[in-house]
Amino acid sequence: MSITSDDLLDRCDYVPGFLDALDAALFLQLAETQARRDTRGHLLEIGVWYGRSAIVLGSLKREDEELHVCDLFETPPPTAAGRRELAEHDVPLEGPSRAQFEAAYERVHGELPVVHQCASSMLSARELGSNQFRFVHIDVDLYQPTLVTYGLSGWSSALLMNLAEKYGELAARALRLMGFNINFSPVLDLSGDNE
Repeated sequence: MSITSDDLLDRCDYVPGFLDALDAALFLQLAETQARRDTRGHLLEIGVWYGRSAIVLGSLKREDEELHVCDLFETPPPTAAGRRELAEHDVPLEGPSRAQFEAAYERVHGELPVVHQCASSMLSARELGSNQFRFVHIDVDLYQPTLVTYGLSGWSSALLMNLAEKYGELAARALRLMGFNINFSPVLDLSGDNE
C-alpha cells in the first residue's frame, strides 16, 4: 500500500473522535498484512459515532469490497463507563445523527458505506448477507457487550492476557483489529507474524 498512517489521519482530521496515530498505524499494518497474505473480505465497524475510524476503514477497502457500519446514531452510550468517558472529554452524551456521519464519510469518499442503523446485537446473516469480513473494528464502549453477545468474552479475555504479556499496552488496541468472518471466527492470526 502506498498510503501512510499520517495520510489516513489527514483524511479524517476534521471529524471528532478518539482514533489517534497509533490506531491508524495498527489499522494500516493489519491491512498491509492482509494484502500480503491475499486475505479477502469486506470490512465492518460496530460503533461509528462521527465516523473518524469509518473514514479510515473506507480508505483501506479494496475496489471489490464493501464497508459495513453499524450504529444506533443519536443515542447515548449504553454503559456508564462510556458516558463517563464522553463527559471526561467534554463531549455531548447524544451521539451524532446518521446524516452527520454520512456527510463526513461522503465528503472524503464520494459515496456511502452500507449502513445498519441498529444495535449490534441485531446484526445477523440476514442483514450482512453471506459476506466474509476480513476486518472488524469494534468500538471500545461497545466492545465488551458485543463480545458477550457473540459468546466471545472468555476467548477474548484469554487472548487479551496473552497479548498483554507479549505486547503490553498495545494489546487492547491490537485485539480490536483482528480479522473475523461472519461467524466471528478469526481469519487472520498475527501471533506468529514477525514481518
